[in-house]
Amino acid sequence: MTIRLERRVPRATGPFVWVFPAIGYLLAVYVFPLVYSFALTFQAYDPLTNQFSFSGLSNYVTIFRDDIFWHSFGFTSIFTVAAVSLQFLLGFGIALFFQQDMSGREIFRGIMVVPTIVTPMICGLMWRVLLNTDRGLINYLLSFVGVPRIDWIGSPVFSVISTILVDTWEWSAFIFLILFAGLQVLPVDAYEAAKIDGASKWQTFRHVTLPLLQPVIMVALIFRGADAFRLFDIVYTLTYGGPSYWTYSMHFLGYKAMFTYSRIGYASAVSWVILVVCMLFMFAYYRVYYRKT
Repeated sequence: MTIRLERRVPRATGPFVWVFPAIGYLLAVYVFPLVYSFALTFQAYDPLTNQFSFSGLSNYVTIFRDDIFWHSFGFTSIFTVAAVSLQFLLGFGIALFFQQDMSGREIFRGIMVVPTIVTPMICGLMWRVLLNTDRGLINYLLSFVGVPRIDWIGSPVFSVISTILVDTWEWSAFIFLILFAGLQVLPVDAYEAAKIDGASKWQTFRHVTLPLLQPVIMVALIFRGADAFRLFDIVYTLTYGGPSYWTYSMHFLGYKAMFTYSRIGYASAVSWVILVVCMLFMFAYYRVYYRKT
């Protein structure tokens, strides 16, 4: 005779038992490093003695007095606005194009998302070779149409342009996927009503497609904008912040401060400034969106 013993979990605490592993994981992997990094922003590290000392708000004061920080903030802001705008226009245009009935569009859609599979580090290294001034494929192809060699990485202006274009090449398909998925679920009734009313294609796009797709557009811009503001990988492998701080992103500034100059408190403060800016960006966009709705 077999006796089965059952241990009943109290109903009030039962759900917490099942979610505790997930909560523990989040606390260990996300919450603790976040709190610890915030505590480091109030510390000064001495690499000679390997000791920390309380410094108050001196790291934040140093940040806002640092010309390199403001230069990196300006570059990161310009990069985010330019890259996300260009990626949105390309992604939206491609999504509208693939809305048409055409043979083989599933194959072309698969090819479109290949750049997003490439890791940003590999992407930067690949384009560094392609954009090489003397032996790069891009300058070689441009020479056939009489364009002289362009220093894509060593020139201040072209290094910024190259960073924007490389990021656009990689992430335009991300916005394309989101917007294309949104276009697939738009109600057909609205388009039929617009057609009955005699609306042109432009009027249908402006007064039907854009308003209905606005929540999806908001999601795409928020995700891509926050990710672009955290630019690091492409800068690290493509330009390494050069020439002369022209492509210093805020994340790259924090990386250099941490691992090159051992300014741990300064680097932690930079990371928290990035976090606050991203949160303000998303909060402002939500405010604008819900005010319209």
